Amino acid sequence: MPKSNASSVSHWLSCLLSSCGLLIALSTVDRYASAEETSAQVLAKAQAARIENETSLTSASGNGRLKVVVVDQQNLETLEVTDASIRLKYAGSKFSFLIENRFRLRPVESKRRGQRETWQETGIAKELVMFDGDALYSVQWMRDGTCAGSIYFAFKRQAVLDAAGFPFEHPVHIWKEAVNLSAVRSDLTKVTPLIGGGFIAEQLVGSNRLRIFMFDRFGYDLRRVSTERLSDGMPLERYDLSWKEASGTFFVDTFTHTKAYQVETDPLTNTEQVVSRRTVRIEYDDFAVNEPVPSSAFQLASFRIPVGTEFVDRRSSTQLFAPVFEFDGKELDRKLAQPSHGAR
Repeated sequence: MPKSNASSVSHWLSCLLSSCGLLIALSTVDRYASAEETSAQVLAKAQAARIENETSLTSASGNGRLKVVVVDQQNLETLEVTDASIRLKYAGSKFSFLIENRFRLRPVESKRRGQRETWQETGIAKELVMFDGDALYSVQWMRDGTCAGSIYFAFKRQAVLDAAGFPFEHPVHIWKEAVNLSAVRSDLTKVTPLIGGGFIAEQLVGSNRLRIFMFDRFGYDLRRVSTERLSDGMPLERYDLSWKEASGTFFVDTFTHTKAYQVETDPLTNTEQVVSRRTVRIEYDDFAVNEPVPSSAFQLASFRIPVGTEFVDRRSSTQLFAPVFEFDGKELDRKLAQPSHGAR
């Protein structure tokens, strides 16, 4: 689990500031707009493009990487806390998402206030989240050789993916995580057209400024969403996206989310500062779009789950004596209800 030195952190911050500078520079081109459009019209077009892209992508298969990095800005340290390969299958509402961890750390709560955050290995070798059109399944393979599963209702998808180390709601339409265009109020939003097409939308949200940065490669493709504090410009959150095309359909091949998750007040200056930031990066090496996906991709029997693995049915209203199923190598067999001790 490598740590970088202060120079790598400085380089990371330099790149972030450089990108922000590009965003500000591009936002000064109102006079080049080819036609006068209201904010509502521009945002409506962007939303229509998003819906069209979502409906045109009906199936997908991909292999990629998941990395999570925590930056301790006080101590100028960078710690990579997750390094994993990911394998995705998606068709309609069904999906399977397999995460194989090279390593995955979790924070350890400190008993002493102000003590530096420490991390330890989770012991999770790999994790599967799968929805077969009826139920949502989660399976954990531990490094000690044990395996356990859980069954959930479909609406638990975001929580289950997050617990597996993928903190986003949808494994394919990941751009939806960055911004909900339908929730952006056009009457409170300033839209600035860009020379090559696309626009920057800026909206004040409470004490923060939200910026949405779009190109016009295929109907307003979302490239960046950033949130900063108005009072001092402190960067709080940022999404960066890149897109590729396959079979005439565009998809996100790289998605990066950076968020300040710990802000403290300096007792000497009485000013707030970001203590830690977390960056999650998803990058696909190969991605096939709208090609047939075999039904076996959404069956537990395809994932080499050990015979005898227990699945606790988390859909039960009585979790103390939740139903338990046992995997027989092909499917789940119901066991007598018993206290649940297995996977989450």
